This record gives sequence, C-alpha cells and structure tokens, in this order.
Amino acid sequence: MDRISGGVTLLLHIDGNQAPGTKLVPEAVKVQAYITPHIKMEIAGGDVAVARIVQMFVESIALPSIKRWQQAMANIGISLNYGSRAPAPSYNYVSPPPLIPAARPAKSCLHTIPGQPYGALEQAIGQHSLNHPVLSPAEHRNLQDAYDTVVKKLGTALAEVEEKNTELEQKAGKVTEVNALWLEQLLVGGNIDFPAALALVKAMHEDVGLEFVEDICIGMANI
Repeated sequence: MDRISGGVTLLLHIDGNQAPGTKLVPEAVKVQAYITPHIKMEIAGGDVAVARIVQMFVESIALPSIKRWQQAMANIGISLNYGSRAPAPSYNYVSPPPLIPAARPAKSCLHTIPGQPYGALEQAIGQHSLNHPVLSPAEHRNLQDAYDTVVKKLGTALAEVEEKNTELEQKAGKVTEVNALWLEQLLVGGNIDFPAALALVKAMHEDVGLEFVEDICIGMANI
C-alpha cells in the first residue's frame, strides 16, 4: 500500500502470553514491529522517533494489556504464573542495544524491538546520538558541495597528470630515437667500439634524467 500511495506504515504488536515466570516490566516485553524502511533510512532522527513510540506503546498499552490477559486467564482458572518477584531481564546501560534492531528476515520490514527499562530510553538515545550524529539539511548540502568540489579538482589533477605523462613518454621516445641515431653515427665512424659507443649513449640518457633501456636503443639503431 505504501508503494502505491506514497504513504508510511508503523504497526506494533505484542503477544499477551509471556514466558512463565516473566517479570512484567518493559524490558521483558518484545514488540513485533512493521516499519516502512524509509522511516529509519531517510528521515533524520526517524529511528529515535520510532524508539520513543515503541517505548510508549510498551509502558502504556502493552503492559496493561498483558496484565488484562493474565487476569482473564485467572478468571477461568488458568494461571500464567507471571512472577512479580522474578528477576528482571539483564540490560546493558553502558552499551545499550540498538534503538531499532536489524530486520528479520534481512531486508524485510519486520523488526523485533525489546522494551527498555523505565527511564533508560533517553540515555540510550543520547548514546545513539553521539555514535550517529544527524546532519541538518544545510550541513548536508555543504558537505555534499565540498565533496563535489574535491572530486572535480581531483579529476582535473588526474587529467593534468595523465597529460604530462603522455608528454614525458613522447619526449623519452624522441630522446631514445635521437640517441639511437647517434649510436649509429658513432659506430659508422669506426673510431669507437660498440661498448664505448653504448656507454656514451647511456651517459646522454642520464644527463637528461631518463632511464636508459639498452634493448630499445639498440633495437632502434640500424646496426
């Protein structure tokens, strides 16, 4: 429906049946949630808003509904044995769980979101905000503009480097060609032997800061 109408959906569900001996506290409640993906992927602070909605649902609706179900079962002689004295589930206040756990199955819209202990959500949101800073639209535009500028300058610099490399290769080829001709002339004169002539050509390369490739020079010379 969201794809057809461009709308957004948030569905929350809890089961009135809890595990026997469960302490009725928010962190013991697991909410089955259907969340349109763009809420958490594209809306700044969308995950925080959903986390607050889920926590309000747990505290104000889910827990009273579970207690109501427990009483309804007790009225017909069935004890659900929810333990008021049972220990509460463990909760890591230092490294709180993600506000919205990953979807299961992956890439679906289905999430199982546990409730947070009373008063713990805002602390978790504060930690989440430190780890996931949200940029304002203006900050995002400025960052994108800076990125585009860097990419443009980098592209220009790479083009200039490629052009210079091409020029150097052409110059190197011309120098090698000239030195090959010089090698021919040295040998044709007959006043110098091949090793000495080759040494002179090599020195010429070194004088202009070019690498001397003997095979190429000899290959270009008509000897």
